Amino acid sequence: MSEARRATGSRTRWQAPRAAPATVTNVDGKSGFAIGGRAARRGEAEVAAVMKERLAGHAAKSRAPDRGRELAGFADVANACGARFHFAHPRHPWERGCNENFDGPLRGYLPKGMPLDDVPDGEIRAALDRLNLRPRKHLGWRTPYEVYHSVELHLV
Repeated sequence: MSEARRATGSRTRWQAPRAAPATVTNVDGKSGFAIGGRAARRGEAEVAAVMKERLAGHAAKSRAPDRGRELAGFADVANACGARFHFAHPRHPWERGCNENFDGPLRGYLPKGMPLDDVPDGEIRAALDRLNLRPRKHLGWRTPYEVYHSVELHLV
């Protein structure tokens, strides 16, 4: 990826307790390419660790995560990935539209209410990979992977 981009991020919880695991996703605004993983719990340190690990080597000019308490340590992540963080206004999900639109298809693989305690990180990454290789009409039937990495795949 040669140009700087804007990306949005999210941690999606499928269980109420803060000690419960959560998925952490970042979606590129131009291509819809998703990067993410599983945090052992919704704590600040755990979410920051997943973001630092998964965002390493993925350039973005800015990131727009949601406003959860677990992102209080965003400065460490910003320093690690070299991007500015912009937080959406409260109750304005349209300011993070690409990530909000991505969470719906992700729920096809990880339904809402499903306990993530027994779901390994590899299964979450596999779901992200499948979604990144799904052709999209708004991308001219190219995949987010193709647009993000500026390559052409032959999926048929």
